[in-house]
Parts: sequence; structure tokens; C-alpha cells
Amino acid sequence: GAGPRAVSAASADRGLAPNGIGTLYGSGFAPDGLRIAVVDTAGIERAGTVFYAGASQVNFLVPDGTAVGPARVRVLRGDGSEAQSTAVQVNAVAPAVFTATASGRGVPAAIAVQGGAAVEVFRCSGPLLCVARPLEPRDGRPVYLSLFVTGLRWYRSGVRVTFAGEDVPVEFAGAQSQFAGLDQVNVRLERTLRARGEEDLVVIADGVASNVVRVLVQ
Repeated sequence: GAGPRAVSAASADRGLAPNGIGTLYGSGFAPDGLRIAVVDTAGIERAGTVFYAGASQVNFLVPDGTAVGPARVRVLRGDGSEAQSTAVQVNAVAPAVFTATASGRGVPAAIAVQGGAAVEVFRCSGPLLCVARPLEPRDGRPVYLSLFVTGLRWYRSGVRVTFAGEDVPVEFAGAQSQFAGLDQVNVRLERTLRARGEEDLVVIADGVASNVVRVLVQ
């Protein structure tokens, strides 16, 4: 049968980048003692930190220093022998936004602050039932929205964020610092965006677009 597939942990339609969080989807993983190694295009093998290992899914950190280009992700047994492997492409940046349903679609798993107080970005009534909550920027009271992303931190030329096709001011973009592989992008939503409704939001790093998420501004 087909071997495992390695994609961004935030959105299965995005790829891998150094220091990004990846997910292997497959079957027959033996979680006990399982290890991950990434062999880059230069032939250098590095261990990838395993965050979660189940029989059909493994979440791991793409090792820092992995060269951009074709690579191989190896699933190793406790004794170091290879159980499975898959070919992947490692990109310099591969921005992907974490979502409330963990599907890569819908409302982002974001936090927001307005006037010094936290405001709700989403509400969930079940694992896959999450809806966007209205954000209401006002004069002198913009909403500061923090998005959690992976695959973004090594950008060179810059990070843009668009909402409803318009650029919004980016206040910060880089490593989140508390969790390995997690990046954060903070944007400012101004009163000029009011009444747009639920629209697409996209993070663009070095011209590479993330998965499309949905935010409600009223």
C-alpha cells in the first residue's frame, strides 16, 4: 500500500519548513519508542522531535538546519531500524495557520485583545463544530488579533496578511518562543474593516500563501 504522507501539522494542504511542525499520516506506526529522522538534500540526517505518536498519525518538529529541497522523513523503531519512510519537499517557508477545528479550514485558533481585554475569536460546540465570533473594531479601539502559525519563522523579505483581499497591518511575525515550532503573527484590525462580515484571511510569507482561514468582522 501507499506509504505515509508528511504535511504541515496546521493544514494538510501545506508543506514542511525547517523548525516547522509536521504531521505524518499513515498506518501501522508503532508508537512505543518511535523516532523520526529527516534526511535532507545534502544527505545529512537529523532527529526530529516527536510531539505525538499514534498508530496512524505522528506529529514532529522538522529539525532546524534541514536544507531546502527534496528530503526523506524516516520512521524509526526503538532499535533504530527503519519502519517506514516517505519523500517530501522542504521549503524555506511554508506558512500554515492553525484552526479551531484542527482541519486547516474555518476560523483560526487565534486570540484577540481589544482595549486591553480579551475578546472571543471563535466558539466551539464540538470538536469539529467551531464558529467565528464577531470582532468589532471601533475608532481608537482596534482589535489586535494573534494567529498561531507554523513554517513561517525563516522568512526573509516580509510577512503580509490580507483580510477580504486587503492588506492589514502586521505588528509582529516570528517564533512564538514558548512552544517548539510554533510561530505567531499579530495583526491590527481597524474600524475601516467594519461590516465586512465573515471573510478570508491569508498569511503570506516571502510571497508564499498560507491556507485560507475565516474571520468575522462586523
